[in-house]
Amino acid sequence: MVFQIYDGNNSQKRKNAAVMKDGSSSVFQIRLWAVFLFTALLGSVSILLTLSSAFTNQINFCSESARQYEPGPVSWRQSAMAFQAVKAHQKFTEKSIQREMPVTLAQAHPTSSMILIRALGNALPPRHSTQQTLENLDFILAHEESFPNTTRHWFVNRFVDPEVERLVLDRLQKANESYTVIPFDLQVYDKIEYAYDRIPKDQIHLPPETIEGEGLTEKEILLAEEQIQHDKILYVININGVRNAMLDYGRKHSSAEYILPWDGNCFMTRKAWSSIQSSLAENPLARYFTTPMDRLQEPNEALLSDMYVPNAVEEPQIIFHRSARSEFNEKLRYGRRNKVELLLRLGVSGPWDKWPWLDSEKAILDPAHASDAVGDVPVAGWITRLYSGTKAAEVSGTIRFRGILRSHAVTSLLERLDLRAAQDIHGLTSSTLLFFNEKQLMGERNLWKAGEQKEVFRELVQLADQALLFGPWSVMDKQPYGCGVSGNCHEYFHPSPYRWPQRNESGHIDWSKPFERHDGMRAPGTSLFSAGSEQYDRSGLAAMKYNTTLLALAYSLTENKAYADKAASNLRHWFLNNATRMKPHINYAQVNWRAHGKAKGASAGLIEMKDVYFFLDAVKIVEKSQALSASEQSLLRKWFADYLKWVLSSWQGQREYANDNNHGLYYDVQVAPLALYAGNMSLALSRMHRSVSRLLAHVDTTTGALPHELIRPTCEHYQAFTLQGWATMARMSEKIGLDYWSRFRDEATNESILCRAMRYANPYLRKRETCPGNSQSEDMRRWWPLLVDSSHYCPDLVNDGLFNVSDWIPSELVNPSLDRYSMPPMYDYGDGIAPFWNAGYHS
Repeated sequence: MVFQIYDGNNSQKRKNAAVMKDGSSSVFQIRLWAVFLFTALLGSVSILLTLSSAFTNQINFCSESARQYEPGPVSWRQSAMAFQAVKAHQKFTEKSIQREMPVTLAQAHPTSSMILIRALGNALPPRHSTQQTLENLDFILAHEESFPNTTRHWFVNRFVDPEVERLVLDRLQKANESYTVIPFDLQVYDKIEYAYDRIPKDQIHLPPETIEGEGLTEKEILLAEEQIQHDKILYVININGVRNAMLDYGRKHSSAEYILPWDGNCFMTRKAWSSIQSSLAENPLARYFTTPMDRLQEPNEALLSDMYVPNAVEEPQIIFHRSARSEFNEKLRYGRRNKVELLLRLGVSGPWDKWPWLDSEKAILDPAHASDAVGDVPVAGWITRLYSGTKAAEVSGTIRFRGILRSHAVTSLLERLDLRAAQDIHGLTSSTLLFFNEKQLMGERNLWKAGEQKEVFRELVQLADQALLFGPWSVMDKQPYGCGVSGNCHEYFHPSPYRWPQRNESGHIDWSKPFERHDGMRAPGTSLFSAGSEQYDRSGLAAMKYNTTLLALAYSLTENKAYADKAASNLRHWFLNNATRMKPHINYAQVNWRAHGKAKGASAGLIEMKDVYFFLDAVKIVEKSQALSASEQSLLRKWFADYLKWVLSSWQGQREYANDNNHGLYYDVQVAPLALYAGNMSLALSRMHRSVSRLLAHVDTTTGALPHELIRPTCEHYQAFTLQGWATMARMSEKIGLDYWSRFRDEATNESILCRAMRYANPYLRKRETCPGNSQSEDMRRWWPLLVDSSHYCPDLVNDGLFNVSDWIPSELVNPSLDRYSMPPMYDYGDGIAPFWNAGYHS
């Protein structure tokens, strides 16, 4: 790491700093300062002139490029006056401040040289006020004295807001303070993954009753979140990284005997400084000292009163002799005993002696006692922690409350950074196609126009031409057959497929009798486009989504506006026109009717809207064609925002969210694109980041089996259907730089859990028998799209197109080409494969 050292009094000298040929730079400058020592021996004052050198070298502060600023000498009075205008209260003007009188040290003890280094970091509301960092820095620069034989330096530690960092540096430069900047790099942050494997089980996707207190406590839930965020917190907050960097700076850039690598909100009074000096003098052999902290519970100006009495009972800061060898453990994150671990190694007793450690933390603790901490570590004075701006968090006895606020604050910060990375690095907007790749679609359009018209795209145009002749569709189409259990035809209705309605003597459904269960047998009309399906809405919804998607993709390929116009007509009819629109919920999907009361749909019914992942891409293509007016686009987005609100708040949605089989996965497949289209980008990102954690509960990490799907009577279908859902979720999440295919690798084989699941289930990748109890034959070609994915992301499974094919696969289907364009573009609706999945495929 290269430092740039600046002398505030000699800009020309700064410009002439030598640059070594090997890339490192070295600047030698000499500062002269006077340290006044009060003595009672003769009543006279002696002046000791000391020389200190500042130099630079390549130093690694957390593998980041850091920059350093060294000003010229300036009087304390000049420094304070530069900040007179920013004091918080007019009553504490320069003239009215009663400063503490110097406290004379014991006559036999000269002062020890110290360097006080403080780390300035991001304010974390609601734990802190948004202005905490700037306000407390202003207060220190205006009111903290310049002490004999004591220098100070600042570390500007990974500010995520460039404007706040600029304001901090501006203040430090005006006050002629020296500082070092450890920069925040959004690109580095974006590559850090959430550590879902640090928690023993899925503590994210919890059912409502668990969240309400019947399972995990709030403390346990927040701790699980912090565990998941561990690696991101290590980078962004960098709590022990910057502490060790401050220690390193003190040893290499200072001749001070004692180094104080303290938090940025620490304020030292004259009395506190004198007390520290006395302890240093009384314990010349000690390598470490603890300095208890006084937590200010009111605005900072209280410190300026002669009536203020510190109450130094909080977790102490640590003073290091420059020869001390211990450092802070950089594997411990902010908010999780990052300083306590060193206190324990130093043998400093406190309430932390009884605090338990998590299993994941025990593996990174250093159990050895600090060898150079001999005997009891002395206490040296005290330090005051300036006001956080959050009164309720500073009152004595609110450690737990501070922890809750801190956890929420860190989560909020990381969510903002995830959003910033998605937008600034990956270009994500609410109009981004999430399943199809827009650049790939454009390339396919260019080839089409150039005359290279692949068979698969000729088929797309033929199907789109047919789609011009069909529809539009509406939930009102069922009106001749009745309006379902709600009596309102605008409400989507479809019965549970294995629940059969009883009929009266005339052959119509008798709503006075409950449905009867016939396991494994679909009720009449519940299969798509079968006889009787016109009584319900599932077939109409599927027809509308598929045909509209075909039209949109054909428009993208050919730019024939007729396709976009017809697709827009379909959208108006189903979602916008008052006479034909569907209400934005599916309360009555997969209804199990009970005679006593109007039963609502099952939570499993939510899966009937799973196809929004490709359908909303089609909607965005239509919007970009301008076939929908701006007002229509706004109304359409509002419809989906209202539907999303229902998904999130309904008991059906909450149950699906907590489901640990394919239904939980397809909840994410639905919610991520819904949230993006509705403008709730944070929710969309959260689902894409968090969905991958379901793999740990969904897949047997040892074998790759899908135990929840293998118990189903149609287990062959559900294995393929579930893995297709994972491939879909992975494909969408690539848009923000996530790689599901590489997560949770086996240490011995380096095989990821998703690749292992593909190998276990796909009969083209492992010679196996059909799953026990399977009652339904499958079209083996439905595994082909997953072969394409496996060839890209699990290359060890597919070697030069040679497969380990199961014996029961028909001979004519044994050796498919991995050219995706040669594969079928359309599959059965229930297979979970998007129409023309092989178009806009980014590889």
